[in-house]
Amino acid sequence: MSTSPSLVEKAYGSAFEEYVAGGEEGSLRAAYELGRQAVREQLSVLELGGIHHRVLAAALRDRVAPGEVEHVTRAAAEFLLETLSAFEMVQRGFWEATQIARLEKEHAAQLRHLAEASLAVNSTLSLLGILQVVADRSRALIGAGFAVAKATFDRHAGIGGQAISPVGESERREPVRGLLSAKLVDREGRPLGLVQLFDKIEGDFTQNDESLLAQLAHIASVAIENAFLYERERRIAETLQLRLLPDRIPEIPGVTVAARYLPGGVGLHVGGDWYDVIPLPEGRVGIAVGDVVGRGANAAALMGQVRTAFRACALGGEPPDVVVGRLDRLIQAMDRDHFSTMVYLILDPATGQIQVVRAGHPPPLLATPTGGTRFLETGHAGPLGVFTEGIYEASEDCLEPGSILLLYTDGLVESRQGILEGSARLERCLRQFGGAGDLGSVCDRLLGEMIGPEPEDDVAMLALRLETGGVV
Repeated sequence: MSTSPSLVEKAYGSAFEEYVAGGEEGSLRAAYELGRQAVREQLSVLELGGIHHRVLAAALRDRVAPGEVEHVTRAAAEFLLETLSAFEMVQRGFWEATQIARLEKEHAAQLRHLAEASLAVNSTLSLLGILQVVADRSRALIGAGFAVAKATFDRHAGIGGQAISPVGESERREPVRGLLSAKLVDREGRPLGLVQLFDKIEGDFTQNDESLLAQLAHIASVAIENAFLYERERRIAETLQLRLLPDRIPEIPGVTVAARYLPGGVGLHVGGDWYDVIPLPEGRVGIAVGDVVGRGANAAALMGQVRTAFRACALGGEPPDVVVGRLDRLIQAMDRDHFSTMVYLILDPATGQIQVVRAGHPPPLLATPTGGTRFLETGHAGPLGVFTEGIYEASEDCLEPGSILLLYTDGLVESRQGILEGSARLERCLRQFGGAGDLGSVCDRLLGEMIGPEPEDDVAMLALRLETGGVV
């Protein structure tokens, strides 16, 4: 409906009278402006026709001669046609401009969503995570009812996967109502997988849809190829690291020991975390946990060197400060760029006496038989490979029978809130689970509560419990 038809009608009447009086050029320009104004005022053709007839009726009231009436009527018809032509032309231009603006807006929105999808794809490291992002974003971007993204790169290594993205909670079971697909290929053009969209929600799949899916598939292909490479190296590093860790924990009279190692969940987060348990002279036991800085196969290989060097330094049973100092000098002679942390303690099961040295490593956590907990903060010195003349001093403590001592790498306590918050949470968890009986179960519950099934960083953990009665 018109917002101000009286204004249009007044202008129409003035222009019409000028046209009848013979001012055709100026009045035709006015007719064109009237058409534009009618479009702006959102008048319909019927409303414009109504204005014309009212203006014509008013003009004929003052003209009674037959010739004059005929002249006015003929002029009115011509003026109306000019006005309607201008109205139609402007309206068509307005509609086309509106459609172009709408299409440009839709295209801009699609490009924005494509950019957001690209960011989501490239910020995801795991293969299955990338495939899920591709399935979800492509379905939402193009407006499909169902999407599948699948990739297979190395069948022998078992690297590959598939992700689906249905509308709603259930998978698609109805007949296909349209299919659009794009290949995932590596930099050499070799196939990596496929993205498929089914059942366009509105209308049919278009060339624009095909172009958008192709662009997203190209973006995803690069990320997927990188994920394949990360996954392959991760598996190599994980296999190497697991083979370099102890095959089994030696049996120590009077002491129960349980150890766990979890590689980083995605990418190259397999690192240089390690642990070792060494029987020493006079019934004592040496226990160490360490963390070689770095990621991937190189860090795993370096970890094997550090652990071997540690065993060579520790087998004689010398105090922890002597062993760690000797290991530091040996490592610096082998590799000037080395940087790692470790904690090493010697326990005498007969007395519960322990000597501890920490080289830049998180402190062991002690849980007493009465349920108390505390961190062994003393005996702290700089990391290995940092200071040319590193000085290490051992601290002493005593374990009561039934106590649990937990050694771990920083991947266990790292959190978004910081290591202090993570350490406090670990202390609360050990108080809660320390009396769970089997020491292996205690480790498993701690890991499940602290980090879940896939840690961002690798984690090594070693727990020991001094049995009641000491050496048996």
